[in-house]
Amino acid sequence: MATMGRITVPEIAASGAFPFRTDYPAGTALGRTVIVHGFADGVEQRFYVGSPATRYAFIRRTLTLAQRASLASFWRGQQGAIGAFSYDVPQEDGSFVTKTVRFENADLKLEDLANAICSSGLTFVEIPDPTTAPVYSIAATVTRFPIPPGGGVATGCPGDHPLVRIRVLEAAVADIYLSDRLVTVGGQVYLPRLLRVGQQGGDVLVEQKIDGSSDDVQFTFGNADRVMISLANDTELMGARVELSLFHVASLRKLDLWAGDVVDWARTRGRSFTVKCSDT
Repeated sequence: MATMGRITVPEIAASGAFPFRTDYPAGTALGRTVIVHGFADGVEQRFYVGSPATRYAFIRRTLTLAQRASLASFWRGQQGAIGAFSYDVPQEDGSFVTKTVRFENADLKLEDLANAICSSGLTFVEIPDPTTAPVYSIAATVTRFPIPPGGGVATGCPGDHPLVRIRVLEAAVADIYLSDRLVTVGGQVYLPRLLRVGQQGGDVLVEQKIDGSSDDVQFTFGNADRVMISLANDTELMGARVELSLFHVASLRKLDLWAGDVVDWARTRGRSFTVKCSDT
């Protein structure tokens, strides 16, 4: 069983099957994120981050009152985005493939139509099988933190996996290793917890100033199971050392990009936990 510090991470097991099949056309999304390391003189260094979890769009244009009640009951039974369940994903040939997913939506929204009919649109996030999680060795490590003053741009590499290491001040608490998916790199298991690096809606990862002032980076972690807030209650996160690396699968290179200390954290409404760090 996985742990973060002294906190046990609850295992996610599929419970039940989603009671509906989507209307056509249905969509599947698998993006590739670009993050930017920007310098105050206008120079930018861009990195690819590997594909996030696959997302499936579910659309029902008409739901009867009974179907609406069934959908709402299923959503409550899964505790929103916390639970996992099986879902029949439509294929191009008209067949269906069953996947284990969870709700991406923090809230269930049902749009009322005429004649006691409503519609709904949802997004499901696929939960990969932990037994098939990738395992990689490290061929080389490129060290970039702490970033040298003046913003000298060294040759880097695209990062298929963002890797976060948290070292809290309490010696009895083991280091915490997190990523945006379950992956093993260099013999170290990184748990799937990282939702976003940087400000929401922006593509700048970290902006380095040439005047010597501090560089701030914000990390957003999943907290639907309340593990992050339990960790914050169990040990002091303020002042913890946070290291951000990017791992490139093709070359097996790990780029140690940035490191700083936690200066603030906040639990937001819903399922996220935000940590603000500075390299001062």
